[in-house]
Amino acid sequence: CPGPEPIPVRAREPEALQATLQEPFRPGMPLEVRVVTWNMEGTCGPESASDLIEPKDFHLCIVGSQECERSIAKSAINSSKAKWEEKLAAAMGENFSVVTSLTLMAIHLIVFARSDVVEFIQEVQAQEVSTGLLNGTVGNKGGVSVAFMVGHTSVLVVNAHLAAHQTKVSDRNSDYRRIVAGTTIRSSKTLAPIPQMQPAEAKASFALPAEGRSPSVAPPEGAFEAVLHGNATEHFDLVVFLGDLNYRIDGERHMVDILLKDSSFHDVLLANDQLLRERRRGNAFHGFQEGPLTFPPTYKFHKEDGLSTSQYDQSQKRRVPAWTDRILFRTHPSSADRLSLFTYTSLDTMPLRISDHRPVMAMFSFLTHELPEGGASPTAAPAASGPPSRKASMALPVPAPSSGDPQPPGAAGAMPPSPRQGPQTSKTCTIS
Repeated sequence: CPGPEPIPVRAREPEALQATLQEPFRPGMPLEVRVVTWNMEGTCGPESASDLIEPKDFHLCIVGSQECERSIAKSAINSSKAKWEEKLAAAMGENFSVVTSLTLMAIHLIVFARSDVVEFIQEVQAQEVSTGLLNGTVGNKGGVSVAFMVGHTSVLVVNAHLAAHQTKVSDRNSDYRRIVAGTTIRSSKTLAPIPQMQPAEAKASFALPAEGRSPSVAPPEGAFEAVLHGNATEHFDLVVFLGDLNYRIDGERHMVDILLKDSSFHDVLLANDQLLRERRRGNAFHGFQEGPLTFPPTYKFHKEDGLSTSQYDQSQKRRVPAWTDRILFRTHPSSADRLSLFTYTSLDTMPLRISDHRPVMAMFSFLTHELPEGGASPTAAPAASGPPSRKASMALPVPAPSSGDPQPPGAAGAMPPSPRQGPQTSKTCTIS
């Protein structure tokens, strides 16, 4: 089985898109969104970021990056992403404003909105969750999340960099669970509960490995309850989860190279994609959907003279090509059938070849909910108790909500260690 059924990519006439974009946005209309994820390999990107965001045929633009502007090690000392944000803002132009941005070491997330959408954006919140070194307290790996309302539609965006290396599937699953359990930001919009796991299943999802973690160290406070009673991804109309998720293709390098040359074997590659397999097994990204993987694996490209080539890793490690860079979606049942995916692909232009990863881009439309009777957008939720998370580095130039800037309960970047388990191998459709 190649994996879960993908979201179909729909065809759309350019005229239909332009007709939507020419009309001033209002709640109840389709929200046109462009999403980009890119592991920048410690660079500050090309001289211009236009190749990532052109053409500007959208209302909202989400750009998540990993290893942004400098290496992970250097980002521990200086995590500023000011230069990259300046490049993105310059490419976006004056008709777009920054909704917010957030940085966790080398992980960066920024959201832009067109001027006519800005007036409908409220309740902007941001939070980070670390899953990296020192038992999960360092942000070399982890996720940054941004939540906001567009009129009466609640949106959550998560950009993550999960555990690396071919065999660390369980670690990636654990990082994912830790991020969604540790993300405590919520919208003031009340949605119907989604059926949850039984207590035994919730406990099992945070089971400690026999080795690799001290039994005296507890999982995140409230982690069991978060899984049992719903994580952040279940409390929004729309969730976009993007990043270098680091899931690989299980197989020997020489065989994967052969299969990549013959499109008739594409399903074999999909059957051995770790993320598709883990989703099928229910180990990670429950309730999420993804577009079809019709583009080539996005990692790891061989580099010569500072630029990546069309060849995959030629070093002694000869890493197996993989779809490490992904964009997934989750919609609440009350928003079923509101999302239409029009593009899911990788980007390959010479200016973008400064990294050993190819950027991945998705274009989709989400039919927003109309404002409730009375025509007013919902007011911001009251501030939660407890210490705030790290605030976003920018905010919209719109009046602050009357109840103050809502903050999630619990300090960001201070999560207890994440469970680590040994390598997993697929027992079916194995490539050798």
